[in-house]
Amino acid sequence: MGLVSDITVGHVVDIGDCVLLTGSSGSLGIHLLEKMVKSTDIKCIYALSTPTRKPVFEKHRLAALRAGLDERILGSEKVLLLSADLTLSNFGLDDHQLAKVEYNRDLLSVSKVLILAFI
Repeated sequence: MGLVSDITVGHVVDIGDCVLLTGSSGSLGIHLLEKMVKSTDIKCIYALSTPTRKPVFEKHRLAALRAGLDERILGSEKVLLLSADLTLSNFGLDDHQLAKVEYNRDLLSVSKVLILAFI
């Protein structure tokens, strides 16, 4: 666990950045998500996860619990959890998710993209 605990988010982002994080419900991704939520440098986090039968929040909640993390990180106003397929138009987001993204237009100016899983 030393590697994850040694990650300093400030080394990959600048103050006020919005981050697009893929693989956010994976072992490493959930730890990075926690670090980003706690970072004062990051303004918003678009946490993308591959679609499954489980709702996206539940998938992340279980990942947080497995990792021994506080699941309340998922309720941060900085976090927008999205179930997305990067190979599809609009990432396969449904109308409700697209409405959230359009409301939070920061996605159009994401500063950093951290890809942890490939489709």
